[in-house]
Amino acid sequence: IQMQSCILAGGVAIGVSISALQQPWEAMALGFIAAIISAMGFRYLKTHLLIAFDCHDTCSVLSTHGLPGLLGWLAQLVLHIKDCDDHTVAIRFAVFHISALFITICVSLTTGILTAFLLKWNFWRPPQNNKCFDDQAFWEFPNLVVQK
Repeated sequence: IQMQSCILAGGVAIGVSISALQQPWEAMALGFIAAIISAMGFRYLKTHLLIAFDCHDTCSVLSTHGLPGLLGWLAQLVLHIKDCDDHTVAIRFAVFHISALFITICVSLTTGILTAFLLKWNFWRPPQNNKCFDDQAFWEFPNLVVQK
């Protein structure tokens, strides 16, 4: 599972920053760094999130998509600024990209917290656990039929 997550993380980081990459070694280095970040997040960040915030990253989405996406965003920002000749355009580019990142994080945190509150309420009908393990309530067994 970790190997698949690392491969996907490399693809995520490259996909985010593909417009700024000019050399193949840049793409390979970025994919390698994203794979390392994904593996470290899968190994360490998952347990720390559970201990510190009591939240469980079930499918390791943060390690597979979130952190490599941020790495790709940062690589794109740095490479575009490095290749820009005009400082005014570079500053505008950086301000727009940082603003877009903050807006994205704010919207995702807001909707995530709203979803968590909605799921914590007892508004939803709780499952009935009284007959979950009683097979006779859901199945007919011919060998258990009483003969008269």
